[in-house]
Amino acid sequence: MFNFTDYTVAYIIGGITFLLLIVMAIIYRRISNKQKKNILILVSVLIFICGGYSTFVCKTKTDTMLQEIDAFNKKLDAKPSYLESSCIQYKNYPPIYVHSDAKITESDVQLVKETLDITPEWLYKNATSITLTSQQYLIDNFGVDENVMGCSSFPDRAVYTTTHATSSGLEHELGHVYDYNFFITFNQNHQDITPPDVLISNQKTVCEVASELDDFEHCMSSYHETFADAMALYVESPDKLPPDLKAWMDSLPK
Repeated sequence: MFNFTDYTVAYIIGGITFLLLIVMAIIYRRISNKQKKNILILVSVLIFICGGYSTFVCKTKTDTMLQEIDAFNKKLDAKPSYLESSCIQYKNYPPIYVHSDAKITESDVQLVKETLDITPEWLYKNATSITLTSQQYLIDNFGVDENVMGCSSFPDRAVYTTTHATSSGLEHELGHVYDYNFFITFNQNHQDITPPDVLISNQKTVCEVASELDDFEHCMSSYHETFADAMALYVESPDKLPPDLKAWMDSLPK
């Protein structure tokens, strides 16, 4: 298999074709038999067609390969294009705010859009906004740990997430907002309450499954976090939930 990274193969095939045609011409001049001459002419035409076509194919593939390599190198050398502070309205989802100092790219926004596209309306409609921001902003404004990639704000029901957060991280924060609205582990004063027994009995199981994407200890730290992780699983991997917990979540207000 040739590696079409330069024009060497095309030059070799073209050169061999040219030499073969010269040899055919010399032989043609040295023989007198008309039938043999006709055969030589036919062979020469075939060599010209096959050699010329092969040379053309090699050159075309080389051109394409070099163009792709050049485009890839330019993409590697290009500086990422970061978005300015803005508000993006996508479909009927909550507005997506972008903080310019967080170095947000179009692909970051696209990931949020794709996540919202798989999120049921009854979940995302509880949030007033989604903000793509920096981790430092979360630390400065919400006092979160430096390992936290997102948070939600009560009572304004706003979600904040960094570019390091996964799609399940956004579903997790939307789960917190749902909790605020329907008082699963909080009351209307944002005080802890005892959640339903089905969440308590399945806490460890949920956290063990969620630990593939999140921190097990963080999930176990409170029923607020357990419920939020359960909500992320309910949206993205409902088959991984214990059957009784899934049945209970199926019955939650939509």
